[in-house]
Amino acid sequence: MLYTDPMPTAIGSYVTTATAKARLGIPSADTTDDTLIGKVCDQINAYIESYTGTVLAPISGTLVKTFDGYECTSNRVLLIPRGVRTITLLENSAYTGGPFQTIPSTDYFLRPSGYDLNPGYPYTELVMTNVPSAGNPLPTFNPGFDNIRITGTWGWPQTPDEITEIAEVMVVRAWAGRQAGQTDQIGVSEGGMPIISRTVSLRDRETLGRFRLKRPDEIG
Repeated sequence: MLYTDPMPTAIGSYVTTATAKARLGIPSADTTDDTLIGKVCDQINAYIESYTGTVLAPISGTLVKTFDGYECTSNRVLLIPRGVRTITLLENSAYTGGPFQTIPSTDYFLRPSGYDLNPGYPYTELVMTNVPSAGNPLPTFNPGFDNIRITGTWGWPQTPDEITEIAEVMVVRAWAGRQAGQTDQIGVSEGGMPIISRTVSLRDRETLGRFRLKRPDEIG
């Protein structure tokens, strides 16, 4: 029976074969270990998304996502913990399974904005206006399941530099561990080669912790 490796599970590419080789000091023309380095990169990318519980990269394309009205913190505020970049269409329904109504783009806002939005972060709140226009057929979010439908672009505008650094360092650690027979300690070999633990450093773990998916009641 022919065995084929599964596709990588991560959506974001926080480290690639090319960037890992640059960090490792391996010339781009040297493709001897590209397949194995690529697998290590896939594993690290998957680890980062598994640990943080979210995608810390732009999600390509325009996608349609539905949300529960029960998730709203009020009848005007829907929290989007995983982040949204733009909204091209907002449709609202008064109850589960009800007909969707198109909400005018002038009647909703993405927040935080301005100085309240951390540089490089996506929006995490959708707010319905408190002064609806005459053309707004349903100016409030209502309790229900899958009764809010959003078409837009999702995820982060770009991968945070801190996450890229962590991913590259993790690949270097993993590769150094492989070259040292998977020894998991920091030290120097008899030949003077460094042995680097593949354990995530405290600094990097704390950084990853800052990017972990927040519960709706933690967003603000």
